[in-house]
Amino acid sequence: MILELKNIHLSFTDTKDSMQVIDGLDLKVKRHQVTALIGGNGSGKTTLLNVISGFQDGYTGDVILNGELITSCTAGKRVHKGIGRLFQGRLLFADLSLLDNLKLGIPDFTGELPFSYLFFKKKPTG
Repeated sequence: MILELKNIHLSFTDTKDSMQVIDGLDLKVKRHQVTALIGGNGSGKTTLLNVISGFQDGYTGDVILNGELITSCTAGKRVHKGIGRLFQGRLLFADLSLLDNLKLGIPDFTGELPFSYLFFKKKPTG
C-alpha cells in the first residue's frame, strides 16, 4: 500500500450543532493503481484530501504513507514524505503557465503521477 487510512473520524461543531463529516473511514490505495474519490457536493471529498495532506486538524484515526505513520506530521513534513496537493484555485501565479505552476512543487520528485516524466526532468549528476 502506498497510502492507508484507518478509522478516520472528523466532525465540525459550532455553538448549537455537531456534524459528522467523516465517520470511521478506512481506505487503502495501492501503488501503481489509479484511485478516484467521487461524491456529491458537500460529501467530504475536499475535507478528506485536507486530512491526507495535513491541512485539516481535529480528526482521529491513522494516516499511513508507505508503511510510515504520518498522522502527527505537519503539512510541510508530509510534502517531503511524498504527499502533494493542488488547490482548486486556477491561477497560483498568474504570470506562469500551467506547466510552470506545476513544476514549482518539488522539482526532482515525480512520485506516482502518471506521465510525470513529461513535467519533471532529473538534474544531471556528476
